[in-house]
Amino acid sequence: MCVLRKTGQENGLLGTRILKTRRGKDIKAMNVLVINCGSSSLKYQLIDSEKEQVLAKGLCERIGIDGSAITHQKADEEKESIVRKIYRTVVSI
Repeated sequence: MCVLRKTGQENGLLGTRILKTRRGKDIKAMNVLVINCGSSSLKYQLIDSEKEQVLAKGLCERIGIDGSAITHQKADEEKESIVRKIYRTVVSI
């Protein structure tokens, strides 16, 4: 696993940023999946780090509780929701 940070450098291609690992190695921008997992919910976002835009996001809520729901939304599209019993966090992923 590497921790990435923006350096502000450009590699000659319009809009493409160079990122650095902790060890200083240059790598190109990538999509990043961010997950926030709590005791009864799971939230996620897929981010295009080059354009700094959210490609998709979602929420699994009330995991293990009646009224569980999964919501997913792609960029520039309508939300899709499914209401069903979700027994464990692993199942929601």
